Amino acid sequence: MSLELSNALHAWADLATRQSMENNRQYMHERGYSFAQMNSLFFIHHHERGNINDLASHLGISKAAASQMINRLVDLGLVNRLEDPQDRRIKLLTLTEEGQALIRGNRVARHAWIDAFCAYLGEKDTAPIADALETLVEHLKAYKEYLEEKKSEE
Repeated sequence: MSLELSNALHAWADLATRQSMENNRQYMHERGYSFAQMNSLFFIHHHERGNINDLASHLGISKAAASQMINRLVDLGLVNRLEDPQDRRIKLLTLTEEGQALIRGNRVARHAWIDAFCAYLGEKDTAPIADALETLVEHLKAYKEYLEEKKSEE
């Protein structure tokens, strides 16, 4: 393992995560949403057939607390609760158009610093950094596939 690469990636990840999370926090605060509410919306966004039990497990809270939060998000017009056609006892969670727009806006806000950073860098430094990051992304995708294969073998 390259200690130099590891240290550089740790430093980059810390700074990038901190900036993205600050933008995320500001976006949520300006709109009056809690971290738990936004986390719930992201969970629903990423899990097409998610339900309240899945959400409660993901958040590490009781089903009653998850249900209460979903009721609030339904009242705010961000979430739909639909009957599962395969099991009517289960209520599937989906985002409304307004909920989807909130997720898209949050992503734009979280990533806004990237364009500002690229403008700050100037042309001289952008090409080598872009090349290195493209290579890094390719390797991260391959690593993610490797982890998924390894997990499915267990």
